[in-house]
Amino acid sequence: MAKYQFNWAAYAKGMSQVISIEFLVLSVSFLGFGAFIRDSQLDVFHGMFLTGAIWALPGQVVLVNLLQEGAVWITIAVAVSLTAIRFLPMMVSMLPLVNNPGTPRWLLYLLSYFVSISVWVLANRHLHKVEKSQRLSWLMGVGTIFWAAMLGVIVVGYYLAGFLPPLLSISLVFLTPTFFYISLFATARMAMDFLALAAGTILGPILYFIIPQFDFLLAGVVGGTAAYFIARTRRKQGTQE
Repeated sequence: MAKYQFNWAAYAKGMSQVISIEFLVLSVSFLGFGAFIRDSQLDVFHGMFLTGAIWALPGQVVLVNLLQEGAVWITIAVAVSLTAIRFLPMMVSMLPLVNNPGTPRWLLYLLSYFVSISVWVLANRHLHKVEKSQRLSWLMGVGTIFWAAMLGVIVVGYYLAGFLPPLLSISLVFLTPTFFYISLFATARMAMDFLALAAGTILGPILYFIIPQFDFLLAGVVGGTAAYFIARTRRKQGTQE
């Protein structure tokens, strides 16, 4: 098996391409999270630790909320894990694009930690322009600088909290998932993609009133599965004709 060589030039190139609309949106969201940490009577180092350890903004918000409500740790662990399920299909779609002969598995596992919604969206726009042998290094450069920069952004947001209304502070946190939702439409290519997005959009509000604890999860699973089978049936009908 060929020995994999990590390309530090591609890593530096990935770091240099971080400045983007995705970076700006994530920065604003983490400003809001920093303010949220202060409003929750936690220390700035708690916010930095949560970001460094979890690196998933919805999971971080869920953890802080459940801590305030006095939830037991097993409940918190399950809830945070459920918020991270969305990263599984992201990595499944990303790994074939960055995996090279001889790539050590530990490096792929490490990369999976640094892939966030914003990094995934940025990679979808630029990764196809990068030579495959350099993609893992490039993506690692993007992911690590995103992660490191947000540790600093949280500190800024924490100390700006005194100047921001509480409602504005927490609303900033939701800018990233809103941007991600819009980006899914922008990057969709097949009819199945649009069907899945439409199904999830319709099912989400309905399921919120039926089973609010699992509305997003079920909207994604049910909507995506339905879109897959509809698109598959249409393809079969098209081939038979």
